[in-house]
Amino acid sequence: MKRLAPLLLAVAAGAAQAQHVEHAYLALSAGPSSVQTRCLNASNNSDRYNCGLSSSGGRALAGLFFQPGLAAEIVYLDFGRGRETRGADEQRVGLRALGLGTAAVMELGGGVAFAVRAGVAGTRIHRESTVALRRSEVVESSAELYGGVSGLFRFNRALAIEFSVDALGLGDSTYRRDGGAMATLGLSLRY
Repeated sequence: MKRLAPLLLAVAAGAAQAQHVEHAYLALSAGPSSVQTRCLNASNNSDRYNCGLSSSGGRALAGLFFQPGLAAEIVYLDFGRGRETRGADEQRVGLRALGLGTAAVMELGGGVAFAVRAGVAGTRIHRESTVALRRSEVVESSAELYGGVSGLFRFNRALAIEFSVDALGLGDSTYRRDGGAMATLGLSLRY
């Protein structure tokens, strides 16, 4: 019986692990970002010339599973404030978004999972510029599509490290909209 006890405990622990069902998750991450915007000194006829202003940003999200592998999410994306200078002229552009969407989460085994997400976000673009010694400031709001992919590696049942790539509002091919792209690394709490 003493020899069977460890085997029975291992089987019971495995069964308990298999019965663990996630209901929700939280994730926080940060990393480099690029704010896509119109270049400084671009005339009205040259809006096609776009700049990727480097910055650093962060992401926070909360998800609730409504079916195994499918979740509804609320996500906050802050792409930071990118800066561009040309001589004495300067432009700073900040981009933030709050969105609702869905995510498909696929467990690959061995503590590795993969997620794909998409949704609609309300965006806020804050643009400050100084051109020819004239300072201007504009705040614009709109709704944009966002999408992202994440790879997760679980330390245990509840805690995972997550690498994500997210993009917002980059889909207009005629005149490229303000938008952003970001790669982040952070932690995910799953319960």
